[in-house]
Amino acid sequence: MAGPGISHVVLMAAVGLFMLCCASEVIITGAESKGPATGPLSYRLDLMRRDSPANPYMNAQNIEYADRLRQAFQRSHNRLRSFFQNAGVRHSPSYSSPVNYDNYEFLMQIGIGSPDPLKLHVILDTGSDLIWTQCMPCANSNSCIPQEDPFYSPSRSTSFTNESCSNSFCKAVQGQCDDLRHCNYFYMYGDLSLTSGNMGYETFSLRKVGFKGRAPLRHIAFGCGRDQSGSFSNSSGIVGMGRGPLSLVSQIGSSIGNIFSYCLTSIYNVSQISPLFLGDSGLTSLRHRTTPLIPNKAHPSFYYLDLRGISVNGKAIPLPKGTFQLKPNGKGGLIIDSGTTLTYLEDPAYKPLLHAVRASITSRAVNSSSVGLDLCYKKAKRSALRLPKIAFHFGGGSRYVLPTQNSFMTVESGKKALLCLAFASAGPAGSSSVFGNVQQQNFHIAYDLGQNQLHFAHTNCASL
Repeated sequence: MAGPGISHVVLMAAVGLFMLCCASEVIITGAESKGPATGPLSYRLDLMRRDSPANPYMNAQNIEYADRLRQAFQRSHNRLRSFFQNAGVRHSPSYSSPVNYDNYEFLMQIGIGSPDPLKLHVILDTGSDLIWTQCMPCANSNSCIPQEDPFYSPSRSTSFTNESCSNSFCKAVQGQCDDLRHCNYFYMYGDLSLTSGNMGYETFSLRKVGFKGRAPLRHIAFGCGRDQSGSFSNSSGIVGMGRGPLSLVSQIGSSIGNIFSYCLTSIYNVSQISPLFLGDSGLTSLRHRTTPLIPNKAHPSFYYLDLRGISVNGKAIPLPKGTFQLKPNGKGGLIIDSGTTLTYLEDPAYKPLLHAVRASITSRAVNSSSVGLDLCYKKAKRSALRLPKIAFHFGGGSRYVLPTQNSFMTVESGKKALLCLAFASAGPAGSSSVFGNVQQQNFHIAYDLGQNQLHFAHTNCASL
């Protein structure tokens, strides 16, 4: 998981649990650390996949493997469409995000409030900025959507305060003043789902790396949702990790060295936990490659990469000059997104990639219309298929070489098992491309917002 949308983090148990213990505290406010002067702080959060058995929203649904992948592909297609069909649209007096809220992929559990934090399951979204949760009391009997977790009530927290309508965060969300000069917000997503209520400040609790106890983040600006409509998957809210000022990573940036990272485990094992780090924990222990993060004023929340070319088995595919460059109107370019399953390329890149992959495989492709992907092969028992190596060539001279399991997915099972290219068309020339989470699995992906760089290193994410 743009406009405030992605600008891919950040926010979607025994799994995904903020461990809330009770030792001495490290206190952080929005962008200022008041703890010991020991350098940037670091936190670890546990992410669970949407289809994890631990996901309380799914109510232990036993989804067949093939159906699970088809649903993931459909969510991926929906998310791509929602990114840009409503991008840049403002619904006065609102602030809007082009992401489709219901098409999430990762959840985490947060603690909110004081003195006893309420534990809520929320969606991680690197494609939007606003942090919000449903709040009691709701505007009326129909204005809050059912959720699995208890509802948060600011009246039961000693740390909640209302946000003034003159505050910069209120201006960032294009909020409106009520009679008490408090900030009211109205925030719409790409599928026209919306949340509205009042902006406030609250304490969020996170597990600090190497620290037994709770490490509260104080005075975090968030939306206290009193009126929601649309499809929200029975969730308690969302934590945006985009580049805009409202996101969690932006609010606490200086305290964590302006770095966050994640390492997504295999899509085939939905029970595995994926670590999310706020701060540079684990970053220095791996040999990362780097490439610039590109700003886009038209979509300031998205994380754009400087993609220069793509190769198949070491041979560059032919691309028109400037294929992945951002256009003056903000269109085009390549976004990295944790909430999109597949990688989408505009047709001037996607079509030659398909051609090059087909030419490199001697086996005959099969009809793949039933799975929603364009290029599939029967999966031989002893893997007679010789799959090509696909590499992305980024600015700064960095190569991102895809392991075959990151470029081809096993679709269906048993005798019907297929291997399919995990790429799809983003649309005609000038469409924005998206680097999805299948291509990111088992890579440590770090966003260094201080240096405007992306770091990546191939690793076993389940071992971190």
